[in-house]
Amino acid sequence: SLLGGVMNNSTAATPPIVNIAQSAVYGVPVLNARAVRNSPQVIATPLLGWIADRWGKRNVLAFGAAATAASAFLAFIASDLVFFYAVYLLAGIGSTAYWTIGMAFTMGFGNEEERPTYVGMANTLIAPAAILAPLLGGWIADIAGFQTTFILAAVTALGAFFILLLFVREIKPAETPLPTPE
Repeated sequence: SLLGGVMNNSTAATPPIVNIAQSAVYGVPVLNARAVRNSPQVIATPLLGWIADRWGKRNVLAFGAAATAASAFLAFIASDLVFFYAVYLLAGIGSTAYWTIGMAFTMGFGNEEERPTYVGMANTLIAPAAILAPLLGGWIADIAGFQTTFILAAVTALGAFFILLLFVREIKPAETPLPTPE
């Protein structure tokens, strides 16, 4: 979960960069792009949670990494505004998988008393990437262009995908009995 979150934040520069590119190249208002990205999250959050309960949280995190990679790659090859709707749809799905399912995955670490510590550690360790990724993405776009930023984001997300599948195992929360009312 932590690794997936860090990888997501490494590619988190993509949505703001897509905003800038979309506005600069196609003259599309940023608000429209954000609505396209955020609206699917309303549907994806409960749907991905339901799928994660049946298919496994690690697999849904890997799916989120694949969606993020596809989003960045589509931004890389985009030749028309229509592509950016798919870019934002996939970015929203990837973001939902990382943040929603990532926290649920983190809940599998430790016992009931230790879980708040693990959640706090996961959020704390992800914070530097969440702060620096948009700055790094903007810097790369300034010196090397949007296309370079998009392809680097796609490669990073693919790295997260393969790391999740090859090195991360599914963790199930320890069964703890519910307190009985006295």
